[in-house]
Parts: sequence; structure tokens; C-alpha cells
Amino acid sequence: VTKIAKNICNLCSKGEMIEVLRLNNLSLGFLSNINEQVWNDDYILYKCPECCYIQTRINLPEELLLKENYYASKYQAIHEHDLLFIKDVVEKTNLSHDDGILEIGSGDGSLLNTFLNNGFKNLMGVEPITHKVKNSAIEIIPDFFSSKTLDVINKKGFNARLIYANYVVDVIEDTNNFFKLIHSLLQPGGFFYFEVIYLQALT
Repeated sequence: VTKIAKNICNLCSKGEMIEVLRLNNLSLGFLSNINEQVWNDDYILYKCPECCYIQTRINLPEELLLKENYYASKYQAIHEHDLLFIKDVVEKTNLSHDDGILEIGSGDGSLLNTFLNNGFKNLMGVEPITHKVKNSAIEIIPDFFSSKTLDVINKKGFNARLIYANYVVDVIEDTNNFFKLIHSLLQPGGFFYFEVIYLQALT
């Protein structure tokens, strides 16, 4: 759930967020049971004029949050994107098959499984929502990414050379604290990658 305190950008803390897109009464849910009612709400994007940060303000009811089961592994287009993502990351970071890779918001493990199928072995995910698809070769911490989760990862002795969070950062309430946690978890010389909503077509 995203809250923009006093309508000020929570990334740069300077700009006043302005509404740039509103889609009314949009189906936003991914419920796995077709007999359940899909969650609908207004989808609103806000932009900071100072740093150009884009953020959504989606008030997902807490009781629905842990029932949202989106399975990225079902879609060929996402699999093809995952392959391109891995190729780009490996080329730019010189990542080895033994390096620690952590995904925040790992969903059903689609991208982590693609890493595994491409020879990478030291993998971990953080995901609060339960999915039926599991791979025993990949450890998933069933929680939100927080200081508590950070302690769990450190106690396991996991050293992350790459951390990525795709379509996560734009719905984080406190991005400054989020990036601080990332920085403290990354090993020296490590890399953090993230993807956010593609907005070029809207400009």
C-alpha cells in the first residue's frame, strides 16, 4: 500500500507529486479462483516534477493483499523478457554462476527459475504472497522486504552480488529506507537492478 505523505515525493523529498494519469474503476486483481470477485479500483499515476519519479497510489485492501496470485510463468512474453533481462544483466555485471542473486517480489519464481535454468545456482527470493508453484532449489522467504527480512538473510549467510526488484519500487511507501536496506545487503561491488512501469508511450 502506497502513501504519499503530504503529497511530497518520497524519493527526492523535494517535489510535490502531480497526477498524470487516471483510469477509473479498473480491474487490478489477479485472483486465482475465477469464482471470486476481482479487486477493482481507480489506477492513478503521480509524477514528481523535480526528479521525474513516477509512483502509483493504489490502496489495495489488506485482506486482499495476500490473496493476489499472479503467475508470470504462464506467459510466453514474460519468459522472453526474462531471458533478455538475464542476458543484459550478465553482460553488464560479469555475473558468475556462483554469485548470490536475490529477487525482491519474486512472485511465482518465474525469473528466478529462468536464472536457475541458465546455470545460476545461488538464488533466493523474497515474496509475501503464497504461490502454488515452488522449486526446492530456490529458497523463498515468505515476507515483505524489511529490516526483519534483512536480518533473516544475513543469518543465513547469503551474500548478494545482484539484487533486483522488478515492478516493486513504484509501490514502495518509503523508498529511501528501501534503498538503504538494499545497500546494506549488497556485497561490495554488487549491483541493484529494478524495472518500473514503461511510460514512454504516454509522453
